[in-house]
Amino acid sequence: MKLKKVVPYKLKRLIPMLGMAGATLFSGCSKEEIPRLPQRDVEVKIYSDDYSAIACYEGWYYGWRHIELPKAYADSHNIKNVYIVAEPVGWENHSAENVTELCQEVLKPTVDYSPKIKGKGDFNFKPGVASQVPADSLWLVQHGWTINKQKQY
Repeated sequence: MKLKKVVPYKLKRLIPMLGMAGATLFSGCSKEEIPRLPQRDVEVKIYSDDYSAIACYEGWYYGWRHIELPKAYADSHNIKNVYIVAEPVGWENHSAENVTELCQEVLKPTVDYSPKIKGKGDFNFKPGVASQVPADSLWLVQHGWTINKQKQY
């Protein structure tokens, strides 16, 4: 009695199928590709009487406590720039001492955290106040804000 073994595949089809199966084992990506979200800009607004978006005053003993939101935006990969926007209303009540405190205690620690954090908007101080503190007013202009822009025209 003879046993016949029937192979369901023809030999000329078997070799290309084995080649395809072997190629799929080695063609996988070696690195996982994470889809990137498009980068965007974020604005954090401050007002003449409310800096709570970036810092809050906790009394003369504790001083200023800085909010982590702008820093978290700066650390994010899908944020291109973080703009601290000065809303142009009410800044005329600030004295030269208030401008110095605003620059040194509130804005400077936040802006120095990352090159992504920039200034935007206009401070409409009373005429002459910015010239009393030239270092602070120059610092504001260097970091993107304007001073009394509406009064230049």
